[in-house]
Amino acid sequence: MDKKYYWLKLKKDFFKRNDIQIIESMPNGKDYILFYLKLLVESVDHDGNLRFSDTIPYNEEMLATITNTNIDITRSAMKIFTELGMIEIFDDKTIFMNEVAKMLGTETYWAEQKRKQRALNIGQCPSDVQSVQVMSKQEIDIDIDIDKDIDIDKDINSMHGAKAPSRQIEPPVIEIILNDKSLYPITQAQIDKWTNLYPAVDVTQELRKMVGWCEANTLRRKTRRGILRFITNWLSREQDRKRPTIIEYPYKKLGG
Repeated sequence: MDKKYYWLKLKKDFFKRNDIQIIESMPNGKDYILFYLKLLVESVDHDGNLRFSDTIPYNEEMLATITNTNIDITRSAMKIFTELGMIEIFDDKTIFMNEVAKMLGTETYWAEQKRKQRALNIGQCPSDVQSVQVMSKQEIDIDIDIDKDIDIDKDINSMHGAKAPSRQIEPPVIEIILNDKSLYPITQAQIDKWTNLYPAVDVTQELRKMVGWCEANTLRRKTRRGILRFITNWLSREQDRKRPTIIEYPYKKLGG
């Protein structure tokens, strides 16, 4: 399986931000900032979400352990980050790092190799390859998309033999905007599948709500990698809310 690398892109004025300056001026402020950076790094490959597992959320003691941070620093910092809007804690206790979408960079191993090969092909010596690593985000995204297409074709070929059958593209019924402003298409086949999985939910209506939510919450829009998890978590919560309750019927007391 192709490796994927993640990194945080801190702007030059990161430490001049109002919220960072406010925190840094506090007692233990530098410890809070270091803890915040560790949380950002921990969340980069989970679309900004922090959970120990699908069923177990992180508590403050667990966060202190994984970041090697004093528990009192952890408790105080989490309170400050929440009050300043730097993190958000969802109903299921998932911790969401609001800034990750703007800071995140990714590159597959093969995209890295192709970038280096490209540098060699244009006449640069190996010692100059490192300088080529400063490249546009658009170019990296193109490489990643190419790698994904190759992986998909390989999977299809392994399932159907050397020659993969042609695939018909189903037109989308609904499209959800992602963090890179591209649109994620939802087909009728997907809607039918979710309708079977979540029978108490009006799936089409909930998808329309998700469209509106993503339009309004520009900083919390999902990545192409994380959008399906976002949709299924949303539908699962709606299913749980709409479970039928036991109806108590009035009865006549015997001998009354």
